[in-house]
Amino acid sequence: ATLGEQGTIKLWEFASGKLLGELQTDAVAASALADAERALKAANAVLAVRKSQFEAAEKQVGEELEKSKKAAEAATTADADHRAKHLASIAAEEASAEAALEVSAMEAAEHSGLAAAKEAAKKLAEEAKKRAGELAAAERVRVDASRNRELALRFSKRAGEARAAAVDALAA
Repeated sequence: ATLGEQGTIKLWEFASGKLLGELQTDAVAASALADAERALKAANAVLAVRKSQFEAAEKQVGEELEKSKKAAEAATTADADHRAKHLASIAAEEASAEAALEVSAMEAAEHSGLAAAKEAAKKLAEEAKKRAGELAAAERVRVDASRNRELALRFSKRAGEARAAAVDALAA
């Protein structure tokens, strides 16, 4: 059997070389069908990859949004704590300053309750120092929470962009 360029299959007798029969086929259509089947397999493979990329991007968006939400909540809590510590620190500083003025007035008047006033002023000064330390710690927490919130928002934005690219690729 031989195949000609036009898609003709010829059957020959081997010993005599005599033509026994001829079959006409459409080789171009057969080749086009084979090409189409290969293209379909390739397209299905690309589609499967793009679907998995889209699903991964969807999952990432959800995770990043959840992280962003938690970071925003932590920042809000840190801001509120910082405000409370700031007010407590101001109140402690004012009480300490008032006690120091009272001690000064008692010293000038040589008042009998001077020792008790000095002790109270010392305790108020220590309390003010403690509150200032708490305020500094709260400030660090607030700054860190704010940075974490900003980073979470950036990552959420990037995840959204990756999802959009995955949607475009899937549509293509």
